[in-house]
This record gives sequence, structure tokens and C-alpha cells, in this order.
Amino acid sequence: YICRKMQMYLRILPKVLATFLPDLESFLPNNSWIMIQEQLHTHPLFDAHFVINPDVPWQDIDDSLEPRIPFDLLSTPEAEKVFVDHRDSLLREEHLRALRHQFAELLRETPIVPGALLKDVRLALSEHDCVNTLPDSELDIIYEDYQRLLKERAKEQLLELFQVRSSLFLQYCTGAIVTQDDLGEISKELMDDERWIAMDLLSQDRDLALI
Repeated sequence: YICRKMQMYLRILPKVLATFLPDLESFLPNNSWIMIQEQLHTHPLFDAHFVINPDVPWQDIDDSLEPRIPFDLLSTPEAEKVFVDHRDSLLREEHLRALRHQFAELLRETPIVPGALLKDVRLALSEHDCVNTLPDSELDIIYEDYQRLLKERAKEQLLELFQVRSSLFLQYCTGAIVTQDDLGEISKELMDDERWIAMDLLSQDRDLALI
């Protein structure tokens, strides 16, 4: 019976700690469990989640009538372990956020062309801790977002190139339909421009933009 009661309270405690201590910034400088208990006690939501009954130990409280967590339960090793798990989870998440930021910054500092595959970029950046530590799923998300920006920028610059060299289209596209020969001639004229070269790995998109 006592074990069942403790497990019931311990199942609730992680959600309560997440409410009271949502991030590492919400911890006091001294984040020992004893100090944290004092911090919880002074929280505005304390009475909504905890109950203090100095005359009745937590083992004897009727949990069918009192759903709140007995505050003296927090003095048990089991409750402290719940806190340690919560703190460690926040530390891992903070480390993960730092790695995400490092990888995003690394991408911005690295010459990467639109359409480049992550596996190739990853190989070139393999000496960096964030690349080796972040899960593949995290790397994929960050890289896809960055590639989306690169592609959008490259397409905007390509359209800018077309506007600057609009006379080419008037010169070669004289018929009602743009022919493959027309596209070939235009490509030869533009192939040395950086804005054209930037789309080399996205040649299909570049050709579609010409039409």
C-alpha cells in the first residue's frame, strides 16, 4: 500500500517540477535538493500542488481525499531521484540547444552551395564536435532549413541575373516558344556568372526558371 502511494505521488512529481522549474534559469544558484525544496515552498503555486500536514506523515495521508503531494515526501531518496532526473534532462536539453546553435553557425561560416548533400558537407566538417554529437535527425532538420534559405536566395539572385541580362532573352527568344537551342545559347552566355554557377546543383530548377 505504501509503495503504491509513493509511486502515485512520484508519477505526479515530474510534471510539478516541470511547472515550478521549467528551465535551468529558474534554479537557485545552489541547486541542491534541500535548497530546491525551500524554493518550491515559496513558489506562488505551492499550495495548488503540495500539502503540508505536520501531524500526519505522508504514509498516513488519505490520498483519495488529498490529491496534492505531501511535502514531507520530498525528503525521501526516491523524490530526490525524480529531481535529479529532471535537472539532468534540462542539462541535456541545454547542451543540445548549444550544439544546434553551433551547427547552424558553422553552416553559415562554411562555403556551401545550394543543393549540396548533407553527407558531403558533414564529411568536410567532421572534426567539429557539434557535427559528431548531434543526432542525425537534428542535423537533417537544421541543414534542410539552411538549404531552404540558400535555395531561395540563389533563385532570387538568378532572377536578378535574368533582369540584368534581359536583352539576351530578346535576342534569342524571338519565336512564340522558347526552344532548346534558345536555352542553350542563353546558358552559354550566362555560364560564367556567379549567380548562374550557384545553381549548378539545381540545374533543373534553373532551366525551369528560364522557361
